[in-house]
Amino acid sequence: MAGEVAPWNLLQIAFIVVYPAWLCFTRMPSGMSLLAAYIFLFVLCIPPVFIQLKIGNHQQKGIVGLLSKHLPILKGVGITLLIQLFLVCVYMVPLVTHYGMYAFIAIAKTPYVWGTHDNTWNTQPCPGHVEVASNVKLGVIYDTPKSADLLPESQFFHCEYLQISGNISDVRGFPVWTFSQEVKNFNGSILPMAMVAAWLFIFLALAFGPRVCGWILFVLGPAFLALLFTVLGYGYSHLDSNGSNTFLYELYNLDMTQFHNLHNENTPLVRDWVSGFRLVMDSVPVWTAILPTMGKMTGNGRLSRNISWLFIILVYAATCQLPQLCMAPYIGNLQQVLPNQLFKIVGFEAIFTTMAAAFTELEIPPVYALLFYLSVFIAGMMFLIVALFTILDNLVEGLASWSETFQEKKCCVNFCAAFAITSVGVGCSILHTTQAGLYYIIIMDQCVTKLYFLTVALYGFCLVIVYAKQNFGILERIIMSTWCAVSTIITTAIFLYYFVTELSTIPGYNNVRIQGTWDLVCWLLAAAPFIAIPAAMIHSCQQEHGSFGQKMKYVCCGVTQDPYDPPSEFGYHRPEPSAPPYGTSDTRTYTYMDDGYPMDEVPYYKTVD
Repeated sequence: MAGEVAPWNLLQIAFIVVYPAWLCFTRMPSGMSLLAAYIFLFVLCIPPVFIQLKIGNHQQKGIVGLLSKHLPILKGVGITLLIQLFLVCVYMVPLVTHYGMYAFIAIAKTPYVWGTHDNTWNTQPCPGHVEVASNVKLGVIYDTPKSADLLPESQFFHCEYLQISGNISDVRGFPVWTFSQEVKNFNGSILPMAMVAAWLFIFLALAFGPRVCGWILFVLGPAFLALLFTVLGYGYSHLDSNGSNTFLYELYNLDMTQFHNLHNENTPLVRDWVSGFRLVMDSVPVWTAILPTMGKMTGNGRLSRNISWLFIILVYAATCQLPQLCMAPYIGNLQQVLPNQLFKIVGFEAIFTTMAAAFTELEIPPVYALLFYLSVFIAGMMFLIVALFTILDNLVEGLASWSETFQEKKCCVNFCAAFAITSVGVGCSILHTTQAGLYYIIIMDQCVTKLYFLTVALYGFCLVIVYAKQNFGILERIIMSTWCAVSTIITTAIFLYYFVTELSTIPGYNNVRIQGTWDLVCWLLAAAPFIAIPAAMIHSCQQEHGSFGQKMKYVCCGVTQDPYDPPSEFGYHRPEPSAPPYGTSDTRTYTYMDDGYPMDEVPYYKTVD
């Protein structure tokens, strides 16, 4: 890409990387969790983010291309990361579609259809919301009350919108809505069609190349922020500030006495710190295949290479609290209006139940409910586009290096590959829009990250090896490689701790437990991506011809930096051959007969200031 304009510039990157904040809509951190999140962000995330962006920028390759070149025996780690990323997209597209559909349901009827009591989906009389002790602190609520099905908003979500089945194996079919005359007249299920429309939008964002994709993301980023700030501004200007202040005080309150009770196994300190750790690691794409591709898209200039990591870290630090600040006036005032009732502020029910109840009870104009759900939808779509673009770019890069025909017709290959990925995604996601679809979303959410400690350990090792082989400053390589190694060890240890502590926990939803055969399915989905590692090892050994020692040298060391081929960003070309050319067995001896040396334009070294 030397000499070309990079598909994405730093301004685009600054707006594209706002999408990680969207997870804070459903994982609203408490004060101690937020403190832990910021510490982990600056201590554990900086080295892997810096290294991934820099080597992706310098080598102009995605993660699979980087490992194939420098560490072929472990290039399967890159493929594993891509498979895990695709599995996340498979269940995230239906979930993001739910957010988008709620945006239109918000304006379907007045008053809000989800807050009414005399409907066919109200399975029992709606006395209002669940009563609990009034001294419960909202900032530390993590579990849904047992009688949450009495909430009219919860009844609408489960019984009308999802029409959720009572068993994970009871697929039934797609939900057919009846909450308005318009959807009744449709006489069919809208949800799977909306999911296909979401995939179609993703396809259009991917199909026409990285430059078009970058501009679409560049538009979506400011749109997400504009919608969020609009809803936030209305909440703080029209609602009682006491409710907002009380909610934020209870949410951000730091109980420092927890540090004196570390010997007590029931102290919430460990839980809060693990919660903050998971928030950062699941939001910022630190241990995914995304960052090398983002580095590649910014070109190979020195400026973008050395400061792009700052945008990832600082933008997330500045925006990760925006969702909870936006929701605070609504939830806080809802708690004041209904002081003896409990609402969940963590999990997707915070969006579909708690915020829906706030819009109803506080009589918020429907346009602001529309804008709120659209903001969540847009942020989720940004993540999906970035993730699937990463998969697409690695796939197209591999096909282009495999065949000259594909290299010459890269635009066509990109379009066809985008269509193939989208088609497979639609086929895999369609089951998640059935009446048992929410159970499958929970299964995949549990299984994809179950063995994440293995992913982090392998990927961190690969990053250190690949980065150490580059021709950057020796002091920089020593410091960042050591820091990244320490970060990998700590991150792996925390993920392993989380894995061990959650091993006995049986996931479930709506009083349905995921166990037995479905627990086996969960383990199979968690382990399946790692099959790519031994398969890629075998493929790497078959690629290299020669003796056993030569094969081992290639698969373990890859390609070393060619001293006769300096980095192109400095303006270097192959050195001018000596005269006469020496006809030796050295394959790196160049002559004027080479294609790289046309006689009418003899290359030269460019002096570097």
